[in-house]
Amino acid sequence: AKGDNPVWPKGSKSRGFSIYSRNPFSITNTDLTTQIAFNAAISVFSSKGIFYVTPNTIRSNKELIDKWKVIVSKTAAEHAGQADKEGRKRILSRIEVLGPNKICSESYLLVKICQDEKEAKNVVSFLKTRFVRFLLSTILLTQNIAKDKFAYIPVLDFTSNNDINWCKSIPENRPATLSEIPSNQ
Repeated sequence: AKGDNPVWPKGSKSRGFSIYSRNPFSITNTDLTTQIAFNAAISVFSSKGIFYVTPNTIRSNKELIDKWKVIVSKTAAEHAGQADKEGRKRILSRIEVLGPNKICSESYLLVKICQDEKEAKNVVSFLKTRFVRFLLSTILLTQNIAKDKFAYIPVLDFTSNNDINWCKSIPENRPATLSEIPSNQ
């Protein structure tokens, strides 16, 4: 229909990934004092390693602790944006999946909350694509990656409810014939 946008769903409020604000769990460096796990500890993924805190240390977004999460480092890849041996630029220096009872420090951006591990791994596969790297590279002017840099990365269905295998290339996901393409009518 006229005015429909194939990238952004009609009526959607968000145009891209809804990245959480910096330091989504309100964990400060002074909270990160022990790297030895203890009973009922929450793991904190930090640029200085894995630390453990009590649940009371977490001051915001406590409802996300038991969810699957995808995080990316808030600084762009090293080597000043130079291409690797294959001519590709690494934009995101680190992408991680955090399971339940694991959170991140302010060194990372919380990109997506997922229903399960499979969905989280699908998000990671998508974030590693040339498409996402290209979109980020067009807007990334400094080494600091802020949440607004993801504004043009489309939000897709990463659950098992769709027919895309996020571990396969685009040609491998295409239907063999036109008759296999689902009709929208």
